[in-house]
Amino acid sequence: MPRLISHPVIFPAAATALVIAIVVMAMTVAGLYQSRAAMVAHTLEVERELARFFADLQESEIAARGYVLVGDQTYLDSFSAARGEVTTRIETLARLTADNAEQQADIPKLRQLVADRMDLANRAMGQREAGADDAAIRSFVSGRGPEITNALRETIEAMESREADLMAVRSVEQRDSGRLLILFGGLVVVSSLVVIVLWLRDRRRTYA
Repeated sequence: MPRLISHPVIFPAAATALVIAIVVMAMTVAGLYQSRAAMVAHTLEVERELARFFADLQESEIAARGYVLVGDQTYLDSFSAARGEVTTRIETLARLTADNAEQQADIPKLRQLVADRMDLANRAMGQREAGADDAAIRSFVSGRGPEITNALRETIEAMESREADLMAVRSVEQRDSGRLLILFGGLVVVSSLVVIVLWLRDRRRTYA
């Protein structure tokens, strides 16, 4: 029976080159998978930060209303803490969405709406502190207050919707690259085993 390859050195070299090529492709796919997994994690982080921002915003609203209604200093302290958190969240969102032009376009809007809402709250609380209870309540629960709150909610919901769309796309991309990674990982193992078996057969025939 003729030998598989006439020259015993050619087969190991060619087989090794094939395995190396498959390994390189597998490493490329692994890098792609890691990149897409990082994008999914990033989107999750933005979604969490949006949820925290809205929660802090609601907390500041509740605290301001509480102080306007009952004048308890505890509410004032809670409002100050929540206002600081809201400001920090906006800057965090600005940093996290730096690569997204659509989301970035809403950051200045968020800043302005928050500034307007906080200004109204501060004025109402100032009126309450000065003893103008009815005027404080009216200024906080009517006029531009609800309008600003609705605009904030709509803006946040729009940003959340964009992130949800990104998550849907990026999750599919991560899943597909994960499947490719499994495929190439299997090819590396199988090709390595085949090369070893054929190389041993070729060596035995060479020295038979």
